[in-house]
Amino acid sequence: MLRDYLYIDRPRLVSYAEQIGATATKARNRQWRVALGLTGPVVEHQRGSEERAANDHELAESVTRHLRKKGELRTDRPASLHDVDEGQATFVLETMRARKVIFTLDGDSGPRGLRELAVWVSNPLENPSSRDAAGVRDEVATGMFVYLLEGYWDDEPTERAYSMMTALNVLLSTLNDAGATPAASARSDTSRDDYATPVNILVRNGGIKGDMRTITALYRVRSVSENKIVNVGGRTLRCHDLFAYPLYVAAGNG
Repeated sequence: MLRDYLYIDRPRLVSYAEQIGATATKARNRQWRVALGLTGPVVEHQRGSEERAANDHELAESVTRHLRKKGELRTDRPASLHDVDEGQATFVLETMRARKVIFTLDGDSGPRGLRELAVWVSNPLENPSSRDAAGVRDEVATGMFVYLLEGYWDDEPTERAYSMMTALNVLLSTLNDAGATPAASARSDTSRDDYATPVNILVRNGGIKGDMRTITALYRVRSVSENKIVNVGGRTLRCHDLFAYPLYVAAGNG
């Protein structure tokens, strides 16, 4: 099945591919040679190969295969801090429902050549009724929000957000460092006591909300917390949240 890429971080893919010797691939070709035989000219056919630079899809596949082979790839969403703290989820390959929120950049302070940044927001896989069925109290962290930031890396290691901080706080700080332009009346911060949804908080800080769609992403975890609290249908629920950088985002089931 052909993959429809919505975003590819080619510099990062090339960097990883260089470390595993996967920046080039061999392409088969046919070679024809005319030779003289006893009865006259003879056309000989030979199969050969030549090396060429790997394309984006080949880079993505090579890096994914390497991570899977080395046991460094998780293929479902981390469910808790433990999944990340134990190094089980540095890289994740996941298909999810997500909404894109786009930020325009300040031309003077933003990264060179970038006019906008995009964040994909995916809600927890668990719904409130699953808490009731499992007997989980509302104040116990359950479920994981995921935020994927396209187009910008700060090269910081994976970290746990402590105290009242959330992974959304780390994302907002990163957007500010990148020069994302907030709306004039927007609050530029959020806390654990802010019960708005992540999408609403990002829109409040200048983002433009897009449609919900199914995507498949290969991403590297940047920050995770167990402190995101949201109000859903009049209930105040505590959740985990995770901020990550995608190596690629593809439409559908990828």
